[in-house]
Amino acid sequence: MMSNTQQVTKKQPETSTTTRAPSPESTLPEDIAKLLDKINGQDTYNASEFAISKLSHVHYLKLPNTFQPTPVDSDHIGTVGCVSNLTDEIWEQIYCLNKDVFRDSAHGNDKKDVNDEVQQIKGALLRAELVAAGWVDVDNDTSTSSNPYKEISHVTPLEPSKVNEIMTRDKATIDKYIRDAKKLAFLLPLATEYLFRTTGYHVYQPRDPLIAAEYDQKNQRIFSACAMPELTHYLPPKVLYHQTAHWVSHAKALAVAKSNVQKTTHHLPNAIVIRADHGPSGTAVITASAAVLKAMKLSTDGQKDALVTMIQEGETSVGNIADMITSIERMSCIVKTGPGRYHTVPLAYNERELTAGEKKEFQSAKDNAIQLAPLFQGFLDALPRGSPHYYNSSRALMKHAGANPFLRKRAKIFFKDKI
Repeated sequence: MMSNTQQVTKKQPETSTTTRAPSPESTLPEDIAKLLDKINGQDTYNASEFAISKLSHVHYLKLPNTFQPTPVDSDHIGTVGCVSNLTDEIWEQIYCLNKDVFRDSAHGNDKKDVNDEVQQIKGALLRAELVAAGWVDVDNDTSTSSNPYKEISHVTPLEPSKVNEIMTRDKATIDKYIRDAKKLAFLLPLATEYLFRTTGYHVYQPRDPLIAAEYDQKNQRIFSACAMPELTHYLPPKVLYHQTAHWVSHAKALAVAKSNVQKTTHHLPNAIVIRADHGPSGTAVITASAAVLKAMKLSTDGQKDALVTMIQEGETSVGNIADMITSIERMSCIVKTGPGRYHTVPLAYNERELTAGEKKEFQSAKDNAIQLAPLFQGFLDALPRGSPHYYNSSRALMKHAGANPFLRKRAKIFFKDKI
């Protein structure tokens, strides 16, 4: 009999990155062989894949195999003619090839969307405009990248006569929706990247009506802030926010949102410019604390002195204020400069995982921000709404300030006399 201090260590089964190969003499029917090939290539669970989510192969962006778009840098995404080798004939091919992608009942929210010709036209039109806006990266291409999250495939072009037939039939509907499609082709990737960055996931879950409704509302707020709320009705939510542009790189979308050229040319809506500075999910308490510290510095005699006085008067036990402030401000700057690295899925931004040292530094700054949250929220409570430094509290600050409501209230009283 073993003692309580003894432990049995079982050898864990080795995992293999290889896949099963079909038998050379296999006589399986083609449809069964395809099903087994699909099953063979699936992991049991992958946290990154869940957060990023994946499109079914039949919903990949289709490009004619005679076309490889010229790369477009983040400063010029969305400008006229940015894809220099995109001819009218290629645009027509992209439109026509992608109509079938939207011939799927799973795209709609109810039965009226099944095989709806208008939905197919609008979906294909938006995809053609996304390509014309320059969102395609060579690295996004499944034929040139081993990354499993890439969702672009090259296919055989349609015959010119078939293209002419489709374009002639659809031209009136295309003309009706082209302006909305062009606006969405620029804004949609920026909106979906922002939500992915700040929520930590991209999965649209229509099976959970509460999650789906929350996702829709967040998108609605973004487009409303851009003064284009009507664009959210262009396609059913699952199609618009997930399947239509899921192949667009989040890294590229973030680079566009942060582009100084895009800002100075007034191409970016101000709502996107402001949101480009928001940190990723899990970092809000740090970035919000840094914003409060900035307002505090401008509104009082000095952030450090004010906090030290506040703490000493209340005989509150807090660590070295100067070090804590430096830690918070430094980490906020780092996170805002490279938010992709601090995202829960850095792979989505073509970034590597944080090192052990970086994780430790981040957690230390976060712990400091959490400890000081009641003081920061108390300062915000003391500010009049008309103040030039008024700052709406983040949910993260409110959450952690609630751990010590007495300190928050005392801080409010203290700062009312300082401001």
